[in-house]
Parts: sequence; C-alpha cells; structure tokens
Amino acid sequence: MAVVSLGDDDLIIFDGREGWHFPQDSEGRYAGYHPANDSEAIQHLEALRSKGGEYFLLPQTSFWWLDHYTGLRSHLKHRYHSVWSDSDCIIYSLAERSNGVKRGDGVVSRVSEKIMKWLQR
Repeated sequence: MAVVSLGDDDLIIFDGREGWHFPQDSEGRYAGYHPANDSEAIQHLEALRSKGGEYFLLPQTSFWWLDHYTGLRSHLKHRYHSVWSDSDCIIYSLAERSNGVKRGDGVVSRVSEKIMKWLQR
C-alpha cells in the first residue's frame, strides 16, 4: 500500500500488508518532497504499482493532492477506482478497473480504521 505519508513511518505500518511511503526515493524512504507536477506524481505512483503496490491511500491531511495534482486525480479516476472514501481517508485500488475490488474488502476497512486512529492523535 502506497501512502501519502509525509515521512510518518506510523502511517505505513499495517497488519498483514506492506506499506510504502509516497513518494519515495530509490531506497524506499520518504522522498522528502512533493512531486513537481502531475507527470512526476503519476510516475511515482506507477513505479510503485509496478513493484507490486495494490492500493494508494491519501489520509485526510493529503486530500489537497487531488485538487493540486489534477492530472493524478484524472489518472486515478479513469484507470483505477476508489474502494474507500470517507472524511478520514481515500483508498484507491491499483488493480485495473475490470478486476473489481469491493468496498467491503477487509484490508480496506482495517486500513481506514488505522487512519482514523492516526488522525485522532
């Protein structure tokens, strides 16, 4: 799961799933910066997807990404689909749209609970 984490390691620790910082450097650490533009954001996303990333998570504190990176928002909307969206986080499945991960997927609900707890600290 790729998480817009701003380097917070607590956000990428999941039971039974591997979490990755987004964006990340070549060593897998938080890159330390926001992508310069939509193209760079999409490249980061697709690189993680090609490494096996199955989900992309934006915590509430990063919802602004979808307004700022409109090309990324369009890419997510047309190529993938949101499997969870509430006031705490948005989670996209990085499986092609035809593969259909359902909103009730246990992983998705566990991740949402984790994000809600993190936001309440």
